[in-house]
Amino acid sequence: MKEQLTPLELLSVVLAAIIHDVGHPGVTNDFLINTQHELAITYNDNSVNENYHLASAFKLLLLPQNSWLEHLSKDDYAFVRSLVVDIVLATDMKAHHQLINDLTADLSLFGQDLSNWNAVARTHALSMLMHCADIGNCLKPLLLSIEWAKRVNEEFWEQGEKERALGLPLSPLNDRKNANIPRSQKVFLELFVRPCYELLGRVAPVSGQAAMKHFEHNMQYWDDLVKKGVTVLK
Repeated sequence: MKEQLTPLELLSVVLAAIIHDVGHPGVTNDFLINTQHELAITYNDNSVNENYHLASAFKLLLLPQNSWLEHLSKDDYAFVRSLVVDIVLATDMKAHHQLINDLTADLSLFGQDLSNWNAVARTHALSMLMHCADIGNCLKPLLLSIEWAKRVNEEFWEQGEKERALGLPLSPLNDRKNANIPRSQKVFLELFVRPCYELLGRVAPVSGQAAMKHFEHNMQYWDDLVKKGVTVLK
């Protein structure tokens, strides 16, 4: 895939990866919206965290000591900024199904050779690349994947405790007392991770195959825990 991207596209996707979680508050968009947080008000309840990451990052990049983007021409800067914005906004999980549909349609229309794709379709491909990276912790080697599962679920539970303290309904997966990590990992791998990486594998076969190397092994691990009735990790 790398060979089919322009230097500005490569710059944009790397920059998007670096900044896509800048300043993350550790709670979901829905929590910010339901609590009428100032960020939700600022961004009108639309992809609140993702808009915040983008705005924070580009403000930092405007500081004199960080302003390396000023070396780009005006047109190149506009291209990079627009593409980075699109890629980071696509990391909002509410964009997941639309991105799947868009990239599936692009593949049907243009085939697998990115050199035949128009700008909109190429943005979808780069957005999927970033989305896959963002949700790919469960595809790391097993011990790393387990550690990430613990950390992500701890973040969910901490939000659940905030929701309980505020008298809000607990969001899915956020109830520490009724958690089932193996089952939730299995569901996430099957329903969200697999479809994304299968599509990625059609536009970036080498990357897609490499990323899926641990899929079956990790899935089997979680399935075995589900069958044993294990619900939490030590």
